[in-house]
Amino acid sequence: MFRHTGGETVKGGFYWCRKGWRLEVVQAPTGVLPGEPDAKYARVPVLVMIPLALAMGGGFVLFLPLIGFGVMAEWLFVKARAAVRQRMESAKRAAAPVPTSRRG
Repeated sequence: MFRHTGGETVKGGFYWCRKGWRLEVVQAPTGVLPGEPDAKYARVPVLVMIPLALAMGGGFVLFLPLIGFGVMAEWLFVKARAAVRQRMESAKRAAAPVPTSRRG
């Protein structure tokens, strides 16, 4: 893998930005890498990118249902916590002594 910086003119291909964990694609025969000069890029060969893309797609297909269950569990937890807090507040109000005025 070759090392490049932001703003550098490079030939077409896939470039991995380690700072932002993103993949930049230069589609023309030559192009300029985005970002400041402190952004470091590594060129990813196509033969490495193909199995990497397949693994990322497989991971997405595998974990998408699990993510859905996780989001639903969080939603249920938030609803249950709000219901418990509401009951606790109403119990506090019911148990609080009622102020009485003394007339003398």
